[in-house]
Amino acid sequence: NTKLANIIYIWETSKTFESISIGNSSEWYVSVPAKAGYTRFAVLVQKVSGSGSNSVIVNIHGDMPDKMISVHAGYTKLTNVTVVIAAIYIKDGFISIN
Repeated sequence: NTKLANIIYIWETSKTFESISIGNSSEWYVSVPAKAGYTRFAVLVQKVSGSGSNSVIVNIHGDMPDKMISVHAGYTKLTNVTVVIAAIYIKDGFISIN
């Protein structure tokens, strides 16, 4: 839908974690950029891939624009796991709350 493309903008970034031992975690700080004419609406995990990715626990903390992403190895050691974070932006004025 081309009309939706004018209302929503998606930005993404990724990081690969070479190795995280079972029960441990690693932190990643992300600054979600502003986009003229849009409001930052949400930040979410878009994709996790790599060895052990089925046991990854990803948490997102913080207010806009700065987010801290913690990547935790649940029950398997993580090796070369890539986490993709996406930010969703909504066109200014599209949603009005009264």
